[in-house]
Amino acid sequence: MIRNNPANGNLLNKFRQEISDSCRQAAETNRDLYRLTVPTGAGKTLSSLRFALYHAKKMKKQHIIYIAPFNSILEQNAEEIRKAVGDSSVVLEHHCNVICEEGEEERYRSLTETWDSPIIVTTAVQILNTLFSDQKSCIRRMHTLCNSIIIFDEVQAIPVKCMELFNLAVNFLSQFCDTTVVLCSATQPTLTKIKNNNICECEEMTGTVEKYAEAFKRTNIIDATGLYPGGMKIKDLSNFTLERTELYQSTLIIVNTTACALEFFQQLKKICPEEYVLFHLSNNMCPQHKLDTLEAIKRNLKDQSKKVICVSTQVVEAGVNFSFGCVIRSRAGLDNVIQAAGRCNRHKELGRLGAVYIVKISKDVEKLERLHEIRDAQNALQKVLDDFKSEPNQFKNELDSEEAIKKYYSNYYSQLRTNETKFPVDKYATTIIDLLGKNEIGKQQYKRTNGEEIRTRLPQAFFTAGKVFEVISNDYKTGVVVPYNDEAKKLISELSEERFDIEIQKKILRKLQRYTVGISETRKGILGNAIYECCDGEVRGLCDGYYDEEVGVVDEPNMEIHFF
Repeated sequence: MIRNNPANGNLLNKFRQEISDSCRQAAETNRDLYRLTVPTGAGKTLSSLRFALYHAKKMKKQHIIYIAPFNSILEQNAEEIRKAVGDSSVVLEHHCNVICEEGEEERYRSLTETWDSPIIVTTAVQILNTLFSDQKSCIRRMHTLCNSIIIFDEVQAIPVKCMELFNLAVNFLSQFCDTTVVLCSATQPTLTKIKNNNICECEEMTGTVEKYAEAFKRTNIIDATGLYPGGMKIKDLSNFTLERTELYQSTLIIVNTTACALEFFQQLKKICPEEYVLFHLSNNMCPQHKLDTLEAIKRNLKDQSKKVICVSTQVVEAGVNFSFGCVIRSRAGLDNVIQAAGRCNRHKELGRLGAVYIVKISKDVEKLERLHEIRDAQNALQKVLDDFKSEPNQFKNELDSEEAIKKYYSNYYSQLRTNETKFPVDKYATTIIDLLGKNEIGKQQYKRTNGEEIRTRLPQAFFTAGKVFEVISNDYKTGVVVPYNDEAKKLISELSEERFDIEIQKKILRKLQRYTVGISETRKGILGNAIYECCDGEVRGLCDGYYDEEVGVVDEPNMEIHFF
C-alpha cells in the first residue's frame, strides 16, 4: 500500500455507511435506551443523527438534542449537523461562543432559555445544569427533555463526580419521560458496572462492540512507559519526539498539564530544525485562538513536504478532526489513550499503521499532586499495561480491545474514594445523590431542631442540591479577556465607553466570550497588575504583552510587542 491511497479512505467509508445503515434500522425499533459503540473516526455523529431523524418521525418525538462535552467538538459537529439536515434554521446551537447576527440577540436568548427548536446542539454542562441546577433559565428548559431524543456524544467525558447523577438522569428520562437516549463513545464506561446507580440495559445499535475494530484499526498502541523508569524529563521527551517525527512526518504530543505543555513547547522551539512547523494548544489560549490554531494545523498537515509537531493538553483528544502520523500520549486513562489514537492515521492515509506511544513523564515535570483523578486513571492504566505485558492474550493482543477497556474501567472504579461518583458536597458533609434521595443529614437536622422524626414522604433537599450543583467549579477561576487580535482589542475598547446601553454591552460581552481565558487565583496573583478592571469592575482584561500569539497567556511580558 502507498501513502494517501484513496482506497484506504473508500474502505473506511464503506464501513461508515454500514454503521449508518445499522443506526437507520435501529430507528425502526421501539427501545428507550441505545448505545453506539464504534471506533473513533467511524462517523458516530452523523450515524446517530440519522437514527434520531428517522426515530423522531416514527415515534413522533418533539426534539432532537445533541450533546458534546467540549465546545471545540460542538462547533465542528454543529456545522456538520446543519449541512446534513439542509436547513440551518431548525438547528439551535447553544454554548458560550455563539455570536448572533445583527438583531438576532433577543431571539437567540429566548430560544436558549426554552430550547424551543427542533434540533438543539449544546454542551454536557448545559444539559446537566438543565437537569440539576436551580437557575431559573435552566429550569425553563426542563420540559423540552420530555418526549425527545437525546444523543450524548463522547459519553466517557462526563465528570466522575457526576457519574451517578448522570446515570440516574438517563434512567429517568428513558423510563419515565418518554425520551429516547443514545450513548455514543469509542470507550463506553457503561461496559463496566459500578456499585450503585447503574444505567439500565442498553440496546447496542451496531451489534457486537468489536465488530468494526479490525476494519478501523489504524494504529498500533505501544507501551513506552518503561523507556525511562523514573519518567521522561523535558529533554528526553523532546529527543523522543524528534525521532518519531523523522519516522512519521507529523507528531501530536498530548500531556496532562498546561505548564508541562508550555515548557515542552519552548524546549522544542530551541532544538527543532527550521523546516519543522510547531504548534501549541492548551487552555492558556482563548477559544478563538484554539480554533484558529486547529485550522492552521489542518492546513499544514495537508502539505506533505512539511514536518509538523503539535504539543497539546487533552483539549484535542476527543472529536477533533485532524490526523497525525504519530501520537505520543503521556500516561493517563486508557480512554484518553484510545481517544488520542483517534487523531492518528484517521483515514488510513499512511498506507500502514500509525504509532501511538504511551510514555511516562517524570513527576517533577507534570506535577500532578493535586490532580488525583489523573493519578487514579494512571494507576488503573498501569495495571492494564502490566497485565498486558505478562499475558497479552487475555486482551486479544490489543490494548484498545473491549477486554482491555472493561479491565481498565474495572480497575478505575475499584479504587474510587467513598462517594466520589455521588457528587460530594464538602460544605454539608454529604452528596447530591443523598440530598436528592434519603437526605439523611437533613432528617437528622430536623430531628435535632424539632425533637421528633420528620414525617414527610418527600424529605429531599431540592433547593440545596440545585444551589450547590456545579459541573465545572469556578471557585478558583477568573474569566479574563485577552488581547488576542484586533477584534478583541476593539471590543474591549468599546466596552469601556459609557455611551453604550446595557443591551449593547451584553452583546459585546457575548462576543468577548471567544477571547476569554480562565485564570486560577494563584496565577492571578502572579500576573498582578497585568490584569485590570473595566466596565465598573464587571470585566477583567489582560494587558498587552501578556498574551503570546503561539501559547496564549504568559506570566512574563513579551517586550517585542512594545519595542521594535
